[in-house]
Parts: sequence; structure tokens; C-alpha cells
Amino acid sequence: RASTSVLRCSASIAPDARAQFLTARARACYLTAQIDEAIAACREALEIWLALGDQRKVGENRGLLATFLWARARIEDAEREAEAAIALLEQHPPSAELAMVYGVLARLSGTNLESDDAILLGEKAIALAEQCGTEETLLRGEIAAGQELIERSMRGGADAGLDTVTSRGFISLGYGYAESGRLDEAARHFARGIHYCAERDLDLP
Repeated sequence: RASTSVLRCSASIAPDARAQFLTARARACYLTAQIDEAIAACREALEIWLALGDQRKVGENRGLLATFLWARARIEDAEREAEAAIALLEQHPPSAELAMVYGVLARLSGTNLESDDAILLGEKAIALAEQCGTEETLLRGEIAAGQELIERSMRGGADAGLDTVTSRGFISLGYGYAESGRLDEAARHFARGIHYCAERDLDLP
């Protein structure tokens, strides 16, 4: 389980440093399928950034919280956090954080590969990621923007060593084929995704 020793030692340090530790813990908990712990750590970090009045960090953490809530199937809560994050981050210059949140909202828009909303939001994430030079967000945005881009992002993820990007591509393709009634192809992509994740010990891509 994600260690709490650093957080215990961080109680006496500056609030912004503690918030950064909490965000790192939240990410680690998410990647090890400790979703409730990830949500709790992210909320605590969010409270600190709110108290400090750092709107960009508030937006970034609300975007992360949206991902963690999605993992708990709390879709409406996740959408609310993502939309709030975008409203905050759009008040600042284009950033990797805004690109990331557009990617999160694209994923929340549905699993259908033909979803107009998901494609539009994915394209926004891609454009911002290209502008900000953020490779991982670029690849994640491509996953939301259609089959051809999903497959391209999977190849890019594999080349860049971003296993979670590639594994999420298998999930997106599987859901997309299932939504369109192509169940054999959906099952094939899900099976490949399960094998890919098992080989890399990915509990939650």
C-alpha cells in the first residue's frame, strides 16, 4: 500500500509542499487501486490549494479528483469536478493541466467511439497537448477522438513506455466495439487488454 510515512513527516512543513505530497500520494493510490484513499488524499490537497487561493492548482486537483471519482463509477460527480476544473483553468494561459482535464471529460462523455462530445473534447485535449508539448496528455486525448487515433495513441504509448496509455486504448476499443454491437471484436480487445495489464501488474489503468 502507498506509504504514509512522508505525509506524517510533512505535517510541519509549508502547506504547498504538503499539498504536493498529498497529490503524489493520491496518484500512487490510484495506480494501486486504492481509490478511496486516492479520493481522500486529493480532497485534502484540494482544501489546501483552496485556502492558499492557487486557482491553477485547484483546477488541476479537481481534474485529478474527476479521474478518481470515475474509477468509483461516480460519473455525475466526476463530470461536475471536471467541468469546474475547466472553468477555472480556462481563466489562465493554455496549460498541460487544462489539456489533461479536457481528456478526462472526453473519457467521461461516454465509451462510444462515435460520441460527438467525446471526439470534440478529445480534439481539444490533443490541440492543447500539442501546444504545451505534453506527450502523455496528447496520447490520452487521441484515445477519446476515434478508432484511428486510439490505435495511433497505443503505438505512441508503447514507444514512450506509457503502459497505462496503451492499456486504456484496449479498454476504449473494447467499449466502442461493444456499443456498436461488434461483440466478438470487443471481447478480443478486452482479452488483449487484460493480458497486457496482467503482464505489467497494472491494477487500474
